Amino acid sequence: MRVRPGLARLLIACAALAASVAAYRLTAGRTVRKHSTAAQAILVATNFCKAIGQPVTGAAIARFPVPDEPPDGQQPYYLPRWQIVFPGQATLHVVDGASIVTYFQNTSGKPGPPRDPHSPTPTAMQVFSKLLTASGIAASEIDVHRCGANYGDGPAGHNAQPWEMEASRAYNGIDYANQSVTVATETGSGNLQWFVVNFPSPPPASSAQTITSAQAMALANTALQTAGESRRVHTAPVLCVVQPNTRRILGGGVQPIPGVSKVVWCCDYSGAGHNSQIWIDAATGERVGGDDAVSSNN
Repeated sequence: MRVRPGLARLLIACAALAASVAAYRLTAGRTVRKHSTAAQAILVATNFCKAIGQPVTGAAIARFPVPDEPPDGQQPYYLPRWQIVFPGQATLHVVDGASIVTYFQNTSGKPGPPRDPHSPTPTAMQVFSKLLTASGIAASEIDVHRCGANYGDGPAGHNAQPWEMEASRAYNGIDYANQSVTVATETGSGNLQWFVVNFPSPPPASSAQTITSAQAMALANTALQTAGESRRVHTAPVLCVVQPNTRRILGGGVQPIPGVSKVVWCCDYSGAGHNSQIWIDAATGERVGGDDAVSSNN
């Protein structure tokens, strides 16, 4: 049977579309086109290790994109990354097309040499300052004033017992909800054990604020009353950056909408032994989601 030229072109176009859809499903919309070469990504990783005083040697294994992450789930960083492995030494993630390290794991299994007992132990802020410089993460993206530290799991008094630190991500001085940089160092040597940047969303398009805190409180309370909720917002809302979700909108959920973040007024309302939030867009007054069982200072 002879196929007419127009029909043949249509069949070809349909096949191409099907292939594109299949490719999209496999990558879940992730950018797979490389902007860095493997050699460039390895150099960034090598320089990071050198900058933190834990140099690596030998051949590295480079993979793009980072494997073993759910293709249809939200990634811990909003840009595609390379995985760089120095066998028996360290594993790192490097942002494609940039000199930014978003993940480091010490895989040597050996504690570093004890620190000179006469030298002062670096503060959490000093540790973050050094790591941010080495990683390429802008200092303005971290709120050093919300930087906590505690001892992690490990045998007490052991040189390798981790000292864990966490600092909130920030945008123009406004903290993100549930986005941060986490660091763990050996108590004895100060060597870096791991470094994780959890920035799943890009920065907001704008930090413009046309809605006041008082207006946001009124909008939130009106929404609660309309929904038949007995609880109310009694404390002044605070600005934060969130990933919108469908919570408080048509009875939706808290799963974040990927690829976007907004500056909002976080409106806390409490009762029944827990706190909840409604998020009011600081620029438009629109409800863009919320959360349950959150800390009142989030």
